[in-house]
Amino acid sequence: MVDSFILELVYNNEQKQFEAEFHKMSRFTHRMVVNINGAQVYFEPDEERNYRAVLAENSSSVPDAGLVKAVADKLHELFQF
Repeated sequence: MVDSFILELVYNNEQKQFEAEFHKMSRFTHRMVVNINGAQVYFEPDEERNYRAVLAENSSSVPDAGLVKAVADKLHELFQF
């Protein structure tokens, strides 16, 4: 199952919007795919129920680490499980 949505957050006092997808991998796990300024970043829950970020191999750019952390925090806020 894949659901698309727009992820909105404030980073460095600027409103940001990112295209995102929710992927239900199985009954027990999921993955978010977020396009951060042209780079595809996968967010997966870890053992402590926080989101870890993995940059897709085919991404041509590396997004700002602070921005990736802000996206992970927003996903955690929205999708607490």
